[in-house]
Amino acid sequence: MNTEFLISQYIDNELSLDEKITFVQTVHDAPDFKEEALDLLELEKQLTLLPVHDLPVAPKIERASSKENSWFVQAWWKTFAGLAVAGAVAGLLIMTPQPKPSIQSEPHRFVVYLPDVQQAQIIGTFTDWQPVSMTSIGTSGYWTLTLDIPLGGTSLQLSGGTGPSNS
Repeated sequence: MNTEFLISQYIDNELSLDEKITFVQTVHDAPDFKEEALDLLELEKQLTLLPVHDLPVAPKIERASSKENSWFVQAWWKTFAGLAVAGAVAGLLIMTPQPKPSIQSEPHRFVVYLPDVQQAQIIGTFTDWQPVSMTSIGTSGYWTLTLDIPLGGTSLQLSGGTGPSNS
């Protein structure tokens, strides 16, 4: 902990009793800490000896009130307030996120027969054209994958390779 901060808390009486005990033990055990605490206490003492100057009271300004002036201010204020409220409402309507239309999808199971490959992948509009690995069904040569496919038109591509198996 910052020693100046701890000493300041002690001087300002912001420490709990347990913290005050720790403070006194630290002052007793650490001569550098003791000297710093005494220096800050002496500074606090000198600050309390400085004269306090009261600030002069500002003169009260009297406003001339006239019916014409107050009518103008009221009309201006009402117009300004109305425009501010209208702007705030318009801003809220524009800034409020609109719900996105939900894209309906259905699970589709893809099964392909590729007996001579070590891995198979499917790529399509429903995977944002990122390859998704298929799982081999034992040593039968069949590969399978189930994905949620959005309803409507989709495009896809299958690929097989000779890389490591995804069994």
